[in-house]
Amino acid sequence: MAMLDRRALRAGSLGAVLAMVAPSAGQASPPAAAAGVRAHAAAPERIAAYALQVRGRLVEAWHGDAPRQPASLAKLALALAVAAQDGGRIDPERVVSVSPRAAAMPAARLGLRAGERVRAADLLRALLVASSNDACIALAEQFPGGVAGAVAAMNRLAASLDMRSTRFADPCGFDHPSQSTTARDLLRLADASLAHPDVAAAAAERSVTVRTLDAGRAISANSSNALLLRQGSVNGLKTGRTRGAGACLILSAQEADARVVIVLLGAQDRWESAERLLERGLHLAFAGPR
Repeated sequence: MAMLDRRALRAGSLGAVLAMVAPSAGQASPPAAAAGVRAHAAAPERIAAYALQVRGRLVEAWHGDAPRQPASLAKLALALAVAAQDGGRIDPERVVSVSPRAAAMPAARLGLRAGERVRAADLLRALLVASSNDACIALAEQFPGGVAGAVAAMNRLAASLDMRSTRFADPCGFDHPSQSTTARDLLRLADASLAHPDVAAAAAERSVTVRTLDAGRAISANSSNALLLRQGSVNGLKTGRTRGAGACLILSAQEADARVVIVLLGAQDRWESAERLLERGLHLAFAGPR
């Protein structure tokens, strides 16, 4: 598919993190109301919900306020909460010991072993690049109160970002009856993640290699984001899939001075749908006056 090859489209605290990710005067957050936002007929029967943001403005939405499970998109909130725990930036010297619970996590996993010691910054990269559930729990267990404390920190973060329809119950995004979010809320989380230098840099990596500190074992994994691997303008952000959520994606792309962010929830073909929306987003970004 050659949709996005057409370059001619262009003729120490939570407070510290929030200050870092707050929108600048020229970068608006997604609006609280749907005024001026259109629902585009982008094969909506193949997508449970989506939102398209162009140059910081929400321009299209389909079921943008419908409650959905977040799947591993929730890991972006955990990543920001980890940064807040370290005072706003990830401490490069902080070391985490992998617990038996973390090593036994199912589904997407890096392959960490119980008792191994790993730098927290490397775990965060594995969390965002490969969506590793073992890295996720290893990081979550470092919060005061353990995993429950991590979830509480994620919910405080969501409240501070005005994600009014979001409630996290699992740090890795596994389906939970008390957990839900919306496409519109996830745009806010995406903007905060892209504004945080450590989180944005990790989410843009195409592969990750984690070295354990004891035996020096090297574990490598590629990004779970297929479009990041094959489209030059794409620079993140997070994939997710569970039985309850379906296939999900937060996609960010940058062309010249224009950024497009897409949230897809419950997509039957997330890559095809994301490419179609991204092409339209880039067209909108450069079609009118700026």
